[in-house]
Amino acid sequence: MNLSIRNIAAPVTAALVCTALLLASLAMSSLLPFALFIAAGAGIAGVFLAFQKPWIMVFLVAAGSYMGSLFYFAEDFFLPVTLFQFFLFSALALYLLHKLWFNSFEIRYTGYELPVFLFLALIFLSLIYSPDRESGLVNALRFVFLLIFAGYVINSLSSAKLTAAIIAMLTLIAVILSAFAVTETILNPQIAIENLTGGGINVRRASVGALYHDPNRFAAILFMPAAFTFAVINSQLELKYKVISAFFFVVLLAGLFSTFSRSGLLSFVVIILTTVGLYKNWKMFSLFSLAGLVVILLIPQLRDALFLNVERVIEVLFGTRDDSSGIRVMLGIAGIQMFIDSYMIGVGFDGFSERFTNYFTLQESIGVYEPHNITYTMMAELGLAGLFFYLFYLYVMSYHAWQNVKLAVTPFEKVIATTLLTAFAAYTLFYQFYGGALLDSNLMLIHALIFVVYYQYLNRKSSGT
Repeated sequence: MNLSIRNIAAPVTAALVCTALLLASLAMSSLLPFALFIAAGAGIAGVFLAFQKPWIMVFLVAAGSYMGSLFYFAEDFFLPVTLFQFFLFSALALYLLHKLWFNSFEIRYTGYELPVFLFLALIFLSLIYSPDRESGLVNALRFVFLLIFAGYVINSLSSAKLTAAIIAMLTLIAVILSAFAVTETILNPQIAIENLTGGGINVRRASVGALYHDPNRFAAILFMPAAFTFAVINSQLELKYKVISAFFFVVLLAGLFSTFSRSGLLSFVVIILTTVGLYKNWKMFSLFSLAGLVVILLIPQLRDALFLNVERVIEVLFGTRDDSSGIRVMLGIAGIQMFIDSYMIGVGFDGFSERFTNYFTLQESIGVYEPHNITYTMMAELGLAGLFFYLFYLYVMSYHAWQNVKLAVTPFEKVIATTLLTAFAAYTLFYQFYGGALLDSNLMLIHALIFVVYYQYLNRKSSGT
């Protein structure tokens, strides 16, 4: 009886306090005290739950990563902090307190810690001769924190269902952002007319307000949600899940069209073709693709967006009509020259931009000097050793992502494995046309989830369950 009283005492007390505060707020004609109390109570409860169960914070960190630059804390100070950074440092602090409080110091390893440490050693060693040591050191430390983030995810999640929940949450966020982006551009008559008359060169691209400064970055966050929804469409799951996923996928595709990202569109093609190949649904894919194309051609806004995207993709692959295509070639030539001129040692981590002016002027590149390809960036900055590490990384991640597909037993498991494999493939292609792969928190999350799923599937197979 005493136990029952203790169980109900806390919620009853909380309900009485909330009711009293609400009545006082109404009497003062202001709900601010009540709102502040609820916010404070929710925050304290959230911290307590996250302290007991570290995996809860993974959801917040992942959501913060997808929210880009929505909020900045301490904006007036020297270093503004994004939602992702705020949640990540909070999560790491709570995780450390959890380990100390429960005296649990067991760490889950991937088996590839030594190559990672060697790669980090190469990065910091190259800073000795890098022409931009200050920027290189900052970005190297950012990369280290992203590795810590991956380790935190791997050690916090132990269930494929949690992985699926995270992917589903990120999918919902991406669908909402895509819908906003579509209304911002494709469904905006003024912008649609400007883009159409621009001939595919000077287009106004969706960046979801101030959330993403670069439309290509926004396009990249759609990869895993698109891979997830398209995998569900091709899977053996129930029809109701397929219908919901089909609707979400169309919204995501429209969101991609609104960015006019050529590298993003090519990455979507990789997701679609790889997924259809894994499920062997070529006949169904052909029928639905034809039906979808007819629908797009019947809707003027979508038809114009499709033609503009196709035109831009053709340009980036074969043409030189726009400046972007020519600059990418220029950057690639400079990267190869750096690799050769440094005797295959590299110019130093983050030194590409400084060394670029030795080969081309900023007038020739129209002010662009950042590398737009991860492969020649590794070659130019870290030399032959950097290229070896990058190829080894591709092998490791591809191997484990593919093993997840092979180890999957149920349709649900195959959807998760297919999502991670195709999303990784999409990012790999995307960063052959764009820079910043080492500092992409969303890509690092995919790396971590691949290992989480792999070790759960492998342990299940080993135990015979």
